[in-house]
Amino acid sequence: MAGEDILSDLMKLAELWQQSGKSVRAARLYQEVVERVERQRGTESAELIEPLRRRATALLETDLPHEQSCEPAEECFGRALRLQEQHYGPQTLEAGWMLLDLTDLLQDHERCEEAEELARQAWDIGRKFAWDDTALLFEATEWLVWWYEVHQEWGAGRRLLESSLELVAQLLGADHPRVAELMGHLANMLIQDGREVAYADELGARGLEILARAYGEMPLSTDLWPRAADDLAHIRLGFSSLYSIRAHAAFSRGELAACRLLLHRALFMLDLPEAELSSEMRANVAAAHAGTLQALAHLVSEEGDDGQAERLFQRSLALAEQGDPDRLAGLLDDYAVWLEDRGRVNEAEQARREADELRNR
Repeated sequence: MAGEDILSDLMKLAELWQQSGKSVRAARLYQEVVERVERQRGTESAELIEPLRRRATALLETDLPHEQSCEPAEECFGRALRLQEQHYGPQTLEAGWMLLDLTDLLQDHERCEEAEELARQAWDIGRKFAWDDTALLFEATEWLVWWYEVHQEWGAGRRLLESSLELVAQLLGADHPRVAELMGHLANMLIQDGREVAYADELGARGLEILARAYGEMPLSTDLWPRAADDLAHIRLGFSSLYSIRAHAAFSRGELAACRLLLHRALFMLDLPEAELSSEMRANVAAAHAGTLQALAHLVSEEGDDGQAERLFQRSLALAEQGDPDRLAGLLDDYAVWLEDRGRVNEAEQARREADELRNR
């Protein structure tokens, strides 16, 4: 009994160290717990799962070199997952969350195919338990949507989203905001693939109707209905994304005035109190702002104002620097094509070099 109390106290102390930012100390304490459990219960004990997982998380929060942080963290995650499957079976929610933890680690080290395979396994588990708990399904779907967009695997992304959309509509109802969110992701896949633009526009319009019914035409935080800054930003990002999708469809039909109106609505939704947002949400808002300005640049260029288009591209690039390097690289490639079309070959080559450097970091 005394041994169990000591283990419990060590876990609590390690958690406090981790919460206070002392991740190296926390990782050492978790390792001590692991070693004590191994001596008392053996190396295959189910009691090793939680300290192994927490040690991995703590290690990834440190500034230690790769061989002292990422490598042992991957080993801990892998061992915890193996023990979870050994004791409780391979298709548990806990195993699904561990798969996602390991997915992020592999992706950060550019083991992209392995990461995508693990995320798909987590998504399958999320589907299995969706009627009891939707969190894993949504998290795995979001991760895979990001992966398919970055790797431009539009067909695989579409199949994933169509399946998720059908299930979520059954789970939450066809008018739930989560359905609108998935509609936006699916519409974006179709737009990026250059296929079924009319269908993408329909999805965008339907998504906006759902969000407007849920939150009103212009979501705000009020005394009657207060919303946290990040929650409000998440809602407004959904609106902005759907407006941008509809703008793309209007542009493809040559309806430039409609495109401009929709893009300005998309920008208006991004007018948020950035100082109140978390760093992650600020990056998301900046990325959405950058993408909308990029679309505006193409619009004004189509209207013959290359000077304004240039300024919009520069503003877009500045904002994109706050977000995902892969998305910034994509924007630089797009800018390079625009420059090349105008005979500015040297500047286009420089933009492409910068994009390649970002991808090779």
